[in-house]
Amino acid sequence: MPGHGLSEISYVDGAHDGPARDWYPSGQLKYEANYGQNAHHGSTRQFREDGSLVSEAIYDHGVLVRSVTLDHDGKIIGHYEVSESSPNFAQLRRLRE
Repeated sequence: MPGHGLSEISYVDGAHDGPARDWYPSGQLKYEANYGQNAHHGSTRQFREDGSLVSEAIYDHGVLVRSVTLDHDGKIIGHYEVSESSPNFAQLRRLRE
């Protein structure tokens, strides 16, 4: 859409599979993610229009494994890592089998 930037999404047999990207109207990369069989799989990164990193997350079979959020100066303001006691970890273990 004019004035809203561009998007690119990869599909295999109708499911999200591969890279996905969004750009600001300026052409600067806004967002990139990887998908596997319709679920986040791998890294996902979000950028400010000046090119600085806002956040980065790592997914495994759609389960968030860890993430970090940064302020404008690149300092960490948020952090997450799945713990072995989390129900998400148990789900991830099943998905990996």
